[in-house]
Amino acid sequence: MTLQDWKKLQHQPINKSKNSVSNLMLKIIYTQDRVKIRYTAHGKVSERWIKPISLFTMKNSSECTEYVEAHCELRKENRIFEIGKIKILDPNNPPNPTPPSQAPQTAPPGRIECSVNYVTLQGDYGDIESVQVTCPRCDHVTESFGTSAASVNRCLVLLREECPNAEINFYFRN
Repeated sequence: MTLQDWKKLQHQPINKSKNSVSNLMLKIIYTQDRVKIRYTAHGKVSERWIKPISLFTMKNSSECTEYVEAHCELRKENRIFEIGKIKILDPNNPPNPTPPSQAPQTAPPGRIECSVNYVTLQGDYGDIESVQVTCPRCDHVTESFGTSAASVNRCLVLLREECPNAEINFYFRN
């Protein structure tokens, strides 16, 4: 689908999000900077520098998916990227290489027991009883409306998908 085809579809601009990648993209849009990403699509992984232009959602069946329109330095044109397929590698400039002895060590993938808290979140029409799940390794938090087992499971899946350390763990509740 071409960029012009995307622009014809109904979409809603975003100015805040619960997704950490989306929030970083919003900051980069504001500063008119660029970011290095790893993008996974159709089973292929590529690394590229992009300069985000806008962030928006599109309703796909029952879900709202977040996208960023950005100028892709690899393709030398504006492209649309699905936020869920992006891993941020480096905002702004390439880092100075870290000597291997000083490089942070990520834990091997495994079973991670997470704490579940029952909280009240603000919805469009008032307060909603919800769940909040926290990863004990990195303190990353996910939230979901509702208090059912399905809401807890959704949070556990989101922990795996949104892990800031790109770990592939199996998260379960304590």
